[in-house]
Amino acid sequence: MTQSQNKIILIITLTLLFLITAFTFADEVLVKINIENYNKINSSILDKCNFRFQGKSFILIQGERDLFIDDIFSIIDTIQPNQLYYMIGQKQRRSELEQIGKVVLETTNSLLIRIKLNNQPKLITLGLPLSPLPENIKLDLDRRLAPFIDSDSAIDSAVIREVANAVNKDGLKKFVYDLQENNGYKSRYCLRVRETDDPSDEACDNAADYIYKKFESYGLKAEYDSFDHEVLTQGKYKMRNVIATLPGKGADSHKVFIISSHYDSIASKSTNWQLNWKTMPAPGADDNATATAAVLESARILSQYDFNSTIKFVAFSGEELGLHGSKHYASMLFNNNEEIAGVLNLDMIGYDPDIPDIDVITNLGSEWLAEAMISIQKKYNLGSLILKKIVNPDMVYSDHAPFWWNGYSAILSIDNSNFDSPEFNPFMHSEKDTIETLNFDMMTNMVQIAIATLASLADPVDEIPHPDLAIYESGIHLSNERPAINQTIELKAFIENIGNADAKDVSVEVWIKEPIARELRLIDKQKIDVIAQKQVKITTSLSLKEWGESQIIVKVNPDYNVFETDGRNNIAIRSIKIGSNLLSIGKLLIYPNPTKPDKENGFNFEYTLSRDSSVRLEIHNLIGELIYSKEYAKGLNGGKFGINKGIKWNGENISGAKVAPGLYVCNLIATEAGTTEVASGKIFLMR
Repeated sequence: MTQSQNKIILIITLTLLFLITAFTFADEVLVKINIENYNKINSSILDKCNFRFQGKSFILIQGERDLFIDDIFSIIDTIQPNQLYYMIGQKQRRSELEQIGKVVLETTNSLLIRIKLNNQPKLITLGLPLSPLPENIKLDLDRRLAPFIDSDSAIDSAVIREVANAVNKDGLKKFVYDLQENNGYKSRYCLRVRETDDPSDEACDNAADYIYKKFESYGLKAEYDSFDHEVLTQGKYKMRNVIATLPGKGADSHKVFIISSHYDSIASKSTNWQLNWKTMPAPGADDNATATAAVLESARILSQYDFNSTIKFVAFSGEELGLHGSKHYASMLFNNNEEIAGVLNLDMIGYDPDIPDIDVITNLGSEWLAEAMISIQKKYNLGSLILKKIVNPDMVYSDHAPFWWNGYSAILSIDNSNFDSPEFNPFMHSEKDTIETLNFDMMTNMVQIAIATLASLADPVDEIPHPDLAIYESGIHLSNERPAINQTIELKAFIENIGNADAKDVSVEVWIKEPIARELRLIDKQKIDVIAQKQVKITTSLSLKEWGESQIIVKVNPDYNVFETDGRNNIAIRSIKIGSNLLSIGKLLIYPNPTKPDKENGFNFEYTLSRDSSVRLEIHNLIGELIYSKEYAKGLNGGKFGINKGIKWNGENISGAKVAPGLYVCNLIATEAGTTEVASGKIFLMR
């Protein structure tokens, strides 16, 4: 076959691939929905779309455009073939980002940008905190803990005191220096690897070998976890995570706790980085030799002890280009059904220009880990370092995030999570991020806290064990599975202690989340004692006040007053539906009221129905004239059993003209099987 024929075949193949990809994404969109509206999403939609991001107040979803006709969805972009989305943690350089791609969403502290594949190197060169938008995530909803109450409940352990006291500041300095210098390479940039078609040197692999040999020297089983990465138009690279395992020796050996960091570095703020990264220094002392030193020190110390649970010490590569190592590893764990009980991820723990503090970042489902760390520092009086727990699922710019996306509990410890703060390390991603800028007293204190927390969670063998409290959906029993509105229901909940130590003064809370409620409603709060390997029954009564599906939530140890080695099983949720063959309209909410409506915003109407029915929304002026009317079909949003949301009026009449300011009357008219019910409310329109 001739060279020209080969070119023709290549062109045809690439064209077909492009057409296939374009067809695959044809009419797929990325939409935003407020978290408070999540329960409005029809279950048939949930099966046909991907959840791609969950922040503090919103969720991003991808699916076919026709799925998102409801007003609760805001389409922010159309999916394009061969393009990627990145969350960017700083907004000040938006103009530069807009030269690389399209900004499709702006939040309080971040931007979402869509770029072409070949613009990845340009994006990296900006040196901004970034995270690729995942393809699919597990949502983290309804798991918030109560406010933390200081506790001395953790059992005093000689082992925990020993491991904390064993942290050696000079040893940490040596680790950081070795990683910074890296045998003369002075860089750990993740593209400087041996196996590549874009050869440079082996700087990053040399650092991986250093970590591997340290793990082995501690008697641990060490391994490389290799994965492929491609930079379009530039090359293909084989990167390596480094993992060491300390097998559990107890009944909980199947549970795994991870302490992690990324070991790769970057100096993308340096002049001409994109052209000269193969030879330029990227010392990465704070980012992230400090945290990698913490992982090595943890391995050195904890390898001398036996624990009930398994511990993995993990150093990731590829973080600086978009969390590639942790994305690969967390997905692999999930696909292998590994039981990951918790992840302590550290990133930049050695810089603070004033009073030393560390941000402990968590999402809702991981708060128990953050509370455990705070509890352990207090229990063992581990220094004066200030730990600031921050519940912020928007903070996805380190290797904890892929664990969240796969449904695991994970926290991030970082010297500052506000990238715009004057206290944030100004040397990050530059050749000036060197050992001379670090506070090793602060770093040593953080490593003590991290090691003590990890050891406590993994539970030393031959020490007095901790309780492990649990509540399961099957342990919640109701006296009536089909109650009527306001009918009293007796609830029994069985609280188990599957650990090997008694638990005293355990808080148990019973909450209700009703369809139209803005907040959870606390029904009961009790204190109980639970003997090891036994269960205790609590009883309470409740009633439900709205049509539709409510959730009964039982929280055990929500204040973390009792130290546990596993907080994943402390919440159980039981759903219950209340309906009726007789037509009835529940509470009618109108908000905001008063308001100034426009094309995009206006009055929102929410209500519940006892059964599917046809519904008509009417707006009248004060002399009874019909101003506006809209029909909602039986069984669809607006006319379905349970909660109906996303019903809006933007202040226009039937003809589409703006109505005058003033007071109006809203009538909601539901009709079914010859029966009509009406709910009314007053609204005040401003201009």
